[in-house]
Formats: sequence, C-alpha cells, structure tokens
Amino acid sequence: MQKILDFANYLSPFLALFTLVFVIWRMTWAARALRAQGRPVRPAIPAGALFGEARASGHVDANLMTKLGGANNCLFVWVTREEFAIEAMFPLNLLMYSNSIDPRAHVSPKDIDSAAQIDARWVKVSYRDVAREQRTMRLRVNRPAELIAALKAVGVRVAKVAP
Repeated sequence: MQKILDFANYLSPFLALFTLVFVIWRMTWAARALRAQGRPVRPAIPAGALFGEARASGHVDANLMTKLGGANNCLFVWVTREEFAIEAMFPLNLLMYSNSIDPRAHVSPKDIDSAAQIDARWVKVSYRDVAREQRTMRLRVNRPAELIAALKAVGVRVAKVAP
C-alpha cells in the first residue's frame, strides 16, 4: 500500500502540469477558432443594445445535462434590433467553446416564439435555433422587466405568466 501512495505522490506534480498544459491548449484553440469565425474572444455588450446585463445566470432546456447544469453569474445577455444574445464571459467562453452544454445563443427576434417573466428574477424565452429546433432558455437577470420590455420592443410575443 505504501508503494502505491509513494507512486501517487510521485505522479501528482506531473498530473497537475499536464492539466495546466491541457487547459492552456484548449483555451488557445478556442480563441483561434473564435477569431477565425470573426467573433470576439472577449465578448461585450454592444453599445446600442436595448437591454444588456452582465453576470446573468441561466440554462437551456435542451437535454438533461443542460437542465441540471447551467451557468451561474457568468453570462452576458443583450437585446438589439437584430438579435437576442447570450454569451459566456471570458475565460469561460473559451473553456465551453463547442461544448454540448454551451449556453451561447444568438437568435434573431423573428425566431423567438415567446418570452415570459416566471417570477421576480427569472425569464423564460422560447426560440428556434439555427437547426430550427425548439429551445427554451431560462435566465435569471437583475432587471427582468427591462428584458421583457426590450424583447417586446423588437416584436416578440410576451406572455403574462409562464406555464
């Protein structure tokens, strides 16, 4: 038993170094992929946004992993005339790039089916993604009434109470 513990103690610095190198490689790969797509590495709320909030939380009801997981206090949410957008903050956007639990969404207002304020801080937005699949995003924001008003201003149907 002592030999196993000695071997584990011998390996632990190498495992830590490997993990650090892997995370740096993953973030570098994601940053290069974002730049190649013309997207910013450090997302920010656009200047002309009708609504913008940093440090929001939320999850997509796409599968079990996204329902159980989600993002806590690390999302940018904004509404412009052209899009409703949710992006993870830097550096999480690099770690979650092309991941199945990625909360990123850029949706045209015409693809949003409905929005509703669930309670004091939660808003539910139903939309069709790029593959035209129905998705529901639940967001916790500090100013839900302003988010609902901005979505209504761009032509989204707003329900009084969410089911």
